[in-house]
Amino acid sequence: MERRQQFVGYLTVDCESIERAVEIAAGWPDVVRGSGVLEVRPTMDEAGAKM
Repeated sequence: MERRQQFVGYLTVDCESIERAVEIAAGWPDVVRGSGVLEVRPTMDEAGAKM
């Protein structure tokens, strides 16, 4: 039985657009090496509106 360890965390990137956030995620070293995955999601501001 093979077991894999996974480090889980999150980071926040302040960008002008979701497209820019995807560009940054695509260049992340673990993603480039194929050893990691990043999920890109929009966040909400303090008033509850999507940023």
